[in-house]
Amino acid sequence: MIGRPMPAEVRVVYTREMRAARTVPDPATRWRHLERAHILSQPWPWPHTRITWRCWAYAGWTPTVIASDVITRGDP
Repeated sequence: MIGRPMPAEVRVVYTREMRAARTVPDPATRWRHLERAHILSQPWPWPHTRITWRCWAYAGWTPTVIASDVITRGDP
């Protein structure tokens, strides 16, 4: 789907999930909204990258923590 815009129907649901993830007070419910947005966005690189960073941020990961985790795991 690279180069193709997200269909309007998918964008509406994706946007709704992203908004809900910002406004829902319950952490478990917030995470479910983030998961849904993540799954919906997988065919489109930029929205997928955006939600992946939001998931990492919600989990308390920062670029430094992410880099440290990759380096210490020793994965190729």
